[in-house]
Amino acid sequence: AAYFEILRLPRVQRVVCAAFADAFFFFGAYSYLGAFLKDRFELSYTATGAILTGFGVGGLYCVDLPLVQEFMPSHKRGWVGGLVTCVIPLGVGMGGVLGAFMGKGKADK
Repeated sequence: AAYFEILRLPRVQRVVCAAFADAFFFFGAYSYLGAFLKDRFELSYTATGAILTGFGVGGLYCVDLPLVQEFMPSHKRGWVGGLVTCVIPLGVGMGGVLGAFMGKGKADK
C-alpha cells in the first residue's frame, strides 16, 4: 500500500516513466544497432560490444550521479557523489578484467 502512495508523487512518476522509456527505446535500439554494426561494417563481436559499452558507460555517469544525489540528504550529497564517481570506473574495470579472463580461448567470429 505504501508503494502505491509513493507512485502518486509527480517526481516518482517522472522517474518511472523515464526508466520505462529508457528500457523500451534504448534496449531495443541497442539490439538493432549491434546487428547493424556487425553486418554493415563487418566488425567483430568484440568491437561491436566495445562500441556499445562505451556509449552505455558514458550514459551511466550522466544518469546515475544526479539520480543518486537527488535522493540523498543534502549533507551527504557531496560525499556520496564522490563515492559514485570513484566506484563506477572500478566496476567498469572489473567487468573488463573478468570479461577478458572469461573470454580467453573463445573464438570471436
